[in-house]
Amino acid sequence: PFKLFDNSLRDEGTITGYYEPLLYGSLKKSARYKYPVYYTPKNLILAKKENSNGSKRGKVVKGKVVPYDTREQIEKNPKNPNLVPIAYVDDEFDLFFLHIQGSGKIKLDTGELINIGYAEQNGWPYYSIGSYLIEKNYITKDEMSVQAMKEFFKANPKIMKDVFNS
Repeated sequence: PFKLFDNSLRDEGTITGYYEPLLYGSLKKSARYKYPVYYTPKNLILAKKENSNGSKRGKVVKGKVVPYDTREQIEKNPKNPNLVPIAYVDDEFDLFFLHIQGSGKIKLDTGELINIGYAEQNGWPYYSIGSYLIEKNYITKDEMSVQAMKEFFKANPKIMKDVFNS
């Protein structure tokens, strides 16, 4: 049996929270669900030595370890046999923040809920899109928030991919 309150506990403490985004998706690509969430690429390796982008993560090309594909290269080559989708989601912005956050849930069109967790990264350094948007004077530092970014991209969808690829 559980108790709602336990009087033996102190009435002071620290409450922590963890943001876990909820995305909407499907196991099948469709007009609505078109943004893939990938498993770790089959050809992503962890090398013993750093490659030309300063990372040990990469892939082997002609017997040599080279940097793994950038976000832009991955998106431009959706038929890459090394990229296997877990699911497809309906919101590119929310997917980007799932990548940053490292975990989340996808509510599938079947009603099933799946957990997604960070498995690996491509070896390229992270650059904050919030900082990028501030540097370009798209959003002021005082206005900066996830909600402000989402509103900005809704109003300026053509800029979103360039910002994400930064």
